[in-house]
Amino acid sequence: TITATTQGSTVTLPEATSYTTTIGQPILPCITKTYTFPLGTAITSVTFTTSPSTTTTLTQPIQLAPEPTLLTPNPTVTSSQTEATLPVQCSYRLGAGIQGTTHVLYLLVDFYPIQTAPGSTSLTITSSVDVTITYQLPTTALSPIRANTCLIITPTNFTTALQPLITHKQHMGITIYLQTLQ
Repeated sequence: TITATTQGSTVTLPEATSYTTTIGQPILPCITKTYTFPLGTAITSVTFTTSPSTTTTLTQPIQLAPEPTLLTPNPTVTSSQTEATLPVQCSYRLGAGIQGTTHVLYLLVDFYPIQTAPGSTSLTITSSVDVTITYQLPTTALSPIRANTCLIITPTNFTTALQPLITHKQHMGITIYLQTLQ
């Protein structure tokens, strides 16, 4: 849906999971899809095939993302605007996490179906994208997470201060692994 406002046109999509917020750039919808794989999976390629694009002309440009507004004055905070570029139409990123008690690899695919430049009244609209993911599953599964295990990662100089916590957790039946950073 395209709506004209006093600050510029706005675009909303029911499928959008977020919107771009780069200062001085058009506020455009983003559709993110998350794929989950066992941790250790090798993602060898991610390719995108988009449907043909159409172009439409607006009566006014898309509203630009504003600079943040500080609620209280803070002389040490300064804002600087670097020249930003529009997001690529399709991109992906990887992350790892825990789903239930299983270590997983997350593949997040971002699709920006509407493209425009700041101040332009021309929109390029792509209605769909096909994503092809090529991957290789791990040959061995990782051990499941043990519920009564705790990993503490800390600078070496905090080790003594953490000893009462470690002792307490051990008395509660929790296995503690302490890893120092130095």
